[in-house]
Amino acid sequence: MQKITYFTNLEIRRYRFQWDRYGPFSQELSYQVDDMARESYLDLTSEPLVIRQGSRIDICLTERGKKKLQEEKLPLIYKKRIVFVHDFLKNKEPREMEILASVHFIIATYYKLGRKLSARMVWEEISRVKPDSQIRLYEGNKAHCELRSGNLL
Repeated sequence: MQKITYFTNLEIRRYRFQWDRYGPFSQELSYQVDDMARESYLDLTSEPLVIRQGSRIDICLTERGKKKLQEEKLPLIYKKRIVFVHDFLKNKEPREMEILASVHFIIATYYKLGRKLSARMVWEEISRVKPDSQIRLYEGNKAHCELRSGNLL
């Protein structure tokens, strides 16, 4: 949810994202997801991670959530962005989304500071701030290329 919303948020700018253990993270979004689960709009299922400590939370709309979403009158820009992000991220595994969002976040952060980073420099920065992620250079390069081809850089 965090990574999907991160990419949707690039144009909509509804949430504030900061760097966290697994890349860009919005505490505000986390609170909203909790609220929506309490109100029975979302079903949250925790799954233990096999490779590293922690758990993954699978999020699904409940029937009540689907009905609420159909009733919402989203602005056209939101709808277009959601479709774009869906098309960009479909068939991606959670790790791939984590790498894409992390690479984008680092590039965007340095760009705001007036610095451009090569794909290798981005990978080095990710390795520095996420040493446990074991992201390989080729994965960082692949993400960099995908972000460019998707016009996200």
